[in-house]
Amino acid sequence: MAAALTFAMSTPVLAGQLPANAESDLLFNGHNLTGWTNVNTAKDTWIVEENAIYCSGSPTGYLRTDDMYENYILDFEWFSVNGQDLPELLIHSDALPAVGSPFPRGIKGPTLRAGLAATGSASIKPRRFVGDIVLSGLWNTYRLECLGGTIVVSVNDKEIARGTAALPRKGHIAFAATGPSIAYRNIRLNRLPTHHPKANQIATAGTGWTTLFAGEQLENWDLKPGHIGHWVARDWLIDYDGKSEEKDKCLWSKASFRDFMLIADVRFTREPETMPAPVILPSGEPALNEDGSAKTVDLPYFGDTGIYLRGHSKNQINIGNRYIGSGEIYGYRVDTNLPAAVRAAVTPTTKADKPAGEWNRLIITMVGDYITVVLNDQVVIDHAVLPGIAAAGPIALQDDHWDDNRFQFANLFIKPLD
Repeated sequence: MAAALTFAMSTPVLAGQLPANAESDLLFNGHNLTGWTNVNTAKDTWIVEENAIYCSGSPTGYLRTDDMYENYILDFEWFSVNGQDLPELLIHSDALPAVGSPFPRGIKGPTLRAGLAATGSASIKPRRFVGDIVLSGLWNTYRLECLGGTIVVSVNDKEIARGTAALPRKGHIAFAATGPSIAYRNIRLNRLPTHHPKANQIATAGTGWTTLFAGEQLENWDLKPGHIGHWVARDWLIDYDGKSEEKDKCLWSKASFRDFMLIADVRFTREPETMPAPVILPSGEPALNEDGSAKTVDLPYFGDTGIYLRGHSKNQINIGNRYIGSGEIYGYRVDTNLPAAVRAAVTPTTKADKPAGEWNRLIITMVGDYITVVLNDQVVIDHAVLPGIAAAGPIALQDDHWDDNRFQFANLFIKPLD
């Protein structure tokens, strides 16, 4: 990487000339994608030919830099196959996608119809946008300048958009696949002096993660004949209609995993209906009425799914339990042969589920015999022991009971911890 620039902060940069003593980082070497990560798209979504990165446009997702950047001037050339589309650029972005989205939180470059915008929980104040953008010839030039939360975008040497108060102020640079076929070349970055951003102004890092679903195909999963047409890859989503014809309706991974962290987004897609739900105590035991019968409450029911770990249904992270909330390890909670402390530890300490139809994110950490489950940023299972669990095994997306279980999974990422 080039050394940091040493010119004074008073030097005019935004929408001005690049300082004479600026040194460039070459973000793309013209030969391969070294320095870049294909986060969640197919292998052939991004290919390198003739010193350019070609994006096929599908499936929906993004290619990002391995490194994060704060203040800089980014220059590159691009062309779109139809001659009409601007680059699909994201800056100051997180490493991984936002909850329920194929794209990360960050600042989105302007389009032909709108100026700078924010994705996820990022923010920016748009100050200027020029809609009459003129594209010239096959290759066009693009310049994006970032300095202290101010962002200026120029196309073919004409300023087209400006924004201020951008958050985050440091993060990855990414190109998005959103349909149009676009090519990029001569990608260079000139670093500007840091403003020493605070921790809450820096995007979220994420190294070591591998996607289990690259969009439009289920190559990492054992799609049995009876699953076809029911477990379906729909662009960046895995959609299930509740009607698998297999005896084992679950969708199992082809690979086996030992110790790992797993991210999974899930939402239910059927209409809720009111049904009685058993009341579960913090001990994991069912609450009883005075006559000894199971105590229930009427709650909206919108489906049931889960994630099996290490190859067995007993190791299920339940999703959709309507009273105690998602995250329980059901097979261990109901096993009366286990000590009371074990059963209590696999019972969620709080109900962190989002309302019906909204996306939920689970982060599951499995190390040895111990498991931690975080649901929507809340710890619901904290370092609980699972006696007798296998040392390794595949993962499954669950459907094994109830009727009309309709749901979607997305953003399935795993990080081995072996």
